[in-house]
Amino acid sequence: MLPFKTVERVPDSLFGELRVCNTCDAGGRPVRLLLVDGSWQSATYVGDPWPELVFSYHKTFCMAFAQELPAQIRCLMLGGGGYGFPSYLLCRRSDVWLDVVEADPVVIDLARRHFGLDRVERMLAREAGPSRLRSLICDARDFLELGAPDDPQVRYDLIFNDCFARDSTPASLLTREAALLLRARLRPGGAYLANVVSALEGPRSQLVRDVRCTLLTAFERVWVIPCEAGDRRREDNLVVVASDAPLLLGETYDLDGPGSFRAPEGRVLFDLNAAAGTSSLFDHAAPPPEADMADGAAILRREHP
Repeated sequence: MLPFKTVERVPDSLFGELRVCNTCDAGGRPVRLLLVDGSWQSATYVGDPWPELVFSYHKTFCMAFAQELPAQIRCLMLGGGGYGFPSYLLCRRSDVWLDVVEADPVVIDLARRHFGLDRVERMLAREAGPSRLRSLICDARDFLELGAPDDPQVRYDLIFNDCFARDSTPASLLTREAALLLRARLRPGGAYLANVVSALEGPRSQLVRDVRCTLLTAFERVWVIPCEAGDRRREDNLVVVASDAPLLLGETYDLDGPGSFRAPEGRVLFDLNAAAGTSSLFDHAAPPPEADMADGAAILRREHP
C-alpha cells in the first residue's frame, strides 16, 4: 500500500484511536482503511465495482460456502469493523442472512459514513420482508453466552470471527469455554472460521497450535489455511476452521489425510495434527479435570470474570 491520507480521526474509542485513511493498492486502485491504534482493521475499495474484498483472509472465508448449505444461510460475524466482508456477502449472495456483532457503536457509525454500510442498508431496505442484516452492539463473548435479544437460542450455519484488539484476537474468544459456546451456537454440520495472526512453523507458531488444540476439545475437525504464500516462520493471517462436518470446504478438497493438502487453486491447507508442544486455552486459572492434555504441554491461563 502507498502512504495513507487521514480522512477522519477518533482519538478515544472503546478500542483506542480510530483512523479512517485513504491509500492505493500496488496497482494504484483507491483503498479506504480503518486503523485501530495503528493496526489495519478493515479495508474496502473505493468506487465501482463495489463491493470487492481487499484482505486475503476474507477471500479465504468464502471457501466456507463450498459446502452444502441450506436455502437460507444464517451467518454470524463477530467483529464488524468497516463491514467489508458483511457488505460483500450481502451484496453477492441473496441467500445469506447475517447478524453482525460489533462492540463499539462508533465503529458502526464510521462504517456507515466511510465504508458503504449505508449503501448496503438502503439496498436491503428495498427487498421484500425483514432485512437480511442485523447489527448488534454487544461484546462478542457476551453474545455467544446470551444470544440475540429476541432469540437467546439463536444458532447459525456459519460463524466468522474477525475480532481484533491491538493486533490479536481477544483472549475471551480463544479459550476452551469459548469453543464450547461457539459449537453450541452452530447448527448441525455448521462451521466456525477465525482469522488468527500467527506463523505456521517455529516459535511464532505457538498461538495457532494452541488455538487448534483448544478447538479440538469442542469440535471433531480443525484445519489451518494459510492466506498467502511465503515464509511459514513469519506471522501472517491464517484462517482456522472448526466443524464436526467431514467435508467443510467441499468435495474438491481432501482434508482428512496426513500432511499438507493442496487445493486446485494452489492453496495449501496446513496440517498441524503432528504438532508438538501444544496447549489448551482456558478461561480460568486451571483446566477442568476432564481436560485431555498432551504430555509436557503448558496451559496458557487467563482469568475471566
